[in-house]
Amino acid sequence: MTHLLLEIPNKADVDFLMPLLRRLNISVLPQDSPIQSTEELALLHVIIDAGTELSDDESFITDFEQSRQDRALPFRN
Repeated sequence: MTHLLLEIPNKADVDFLMPLLRRLNISVLPQDSPIQSTEELALLHVIIDAGTELSDDESFITDFEQSRQDRALPFRN
């Protein structure tokens, strides 16, 4: 399978292309807000790499597990 990312500036061209893609049975995943530049992408990577500040990991995990104990799970009883 080949993945392509197309930037189509003209809406009329999109309307022209969509029937052809449907006829060829090609799935289309619209992307409303594409990343505009490599600088923006680099900034997003910095944010992701920084992660979150969890000063007490064990306490968070304990609280998380306790909050889920009474939760009804589908197809489990």
